Amino acid sequence: MGEHPIKAFGLLVSVSALAYVPLALIYTPWSWAAFGPFSMQLSRPAHYIVYFFAGFALGSYALDRGLLASDGPLARHWLACWGTAAGGFALWAGLTALTRPEWSQANPFIQLASTLAFPIACAAGGIFLLAVCLRFSEKRHWALDSLSANAYSMYLIHYVFVVWLQYALVGTGLYVIVKYAIVLFGALVMSWASSVAFDRVFGAQLVSVRRAVSPVPH
Repeated sequence: MGEHPIKAFGLLVSVSALAYVPLALIYTPWSWAAFGPFSMQLSRPAHYIVYFFAGFALGSYALDRGLLASDGPLARHWLACWGTAAGGFALWAGLTALTRPEWSQANPFIQLASTLAFPIACAAGGIFLLAVCLRFSEKRHWALDSLSANAYSMYLIHYVFVVWLQYALVGTGLYVIVKYAIVLFGALVMSWASSVAFDRVFGAQLVSVRRAVSPVPH
């Protein structure tokens, strides 16, 4: 992908569409499967995998290089990225509205168009977030450094907090927007705190083990 955001956008949309569209058409975008307290939309598992490896590939290329350069094309054209993200979301939302309230009764061409619009909206939104962070996050802050260092661990464990907080709020009479804020903030804080605690408790032990098993230079 190098320093070409349009190519990166096209590649991400193409691969994620191949992962998402067939499952969305088979199961519909709204079908869920539950396994105990865990649930997942049947159309999205492969889509999540694509984004996981896309992030892995982008980070492996190194920070402050290519697309992630602080003075690179994303940072310079963040407004264009914002426009693309807004347009992608509007496209997906508008087409999706035409499939409601009953997906099975919607025109098949509208179904296909709405499922194709979802990968476009996701890719545009993700690239916009990268662009705006690169453009405006010019100074370091301890909280952002900690968030960066714990991001992967938070990604692995946040689902537990998201699910159980939603279950805890099901019987309350709170407005949806209030529930959303509680789940978002609560999952962020608890997954962040758990990652920091795990690192402090087990991080030093892992370092000691690595040193113990490493060959001693002569």
